[in-house]
Amino acid sequence: MKLTTLALCLGLCFAASAEAKPHHECAQKQDLISSLKLNADQSAKLDKLMAKHREAMDKLRDQHEQHHREDMAEMKKLWDSQRSDVATILTPSQLATFDKMQQGHHHPRPPMDDQFDDNDKPRAE
Repeated sequence: MKLTTLALCLGLCFAASAEAKPHHECAQKQDLISSLKLNADQSAKLDKLMAKHREAMDKLRDQHEQHHREDMAEMKKLWDSQRSDVATILTPSQLATFDKMQQGHHHPRPPMDDQFDDNDKPRAE
């Protein structure tokens, strides 16, 4: 049970970056210390371990976000190219209808994780 609790809490800590949710992370750390009855040495070692893994997770998340932005920019280029090609065969009226149809098919993306507050509610814009 203790190992499962540690794994779960570590997973939750990894998901929260230090800048985004410091009070949440601190509460999780205190919960780990009290639930597992960690001594000072164990607590210090756990802090170092969590910091190391948090840095790796933050780096991985940043890389993922960068790749996502690059992919979205490439998709926009493809969509723009497609529209330009379609415009060569449609009349202006048909093109206007085509554009309206495309807008109707475009669904807004859900907010990214950093757009949620500590209660998993979307942050106000």
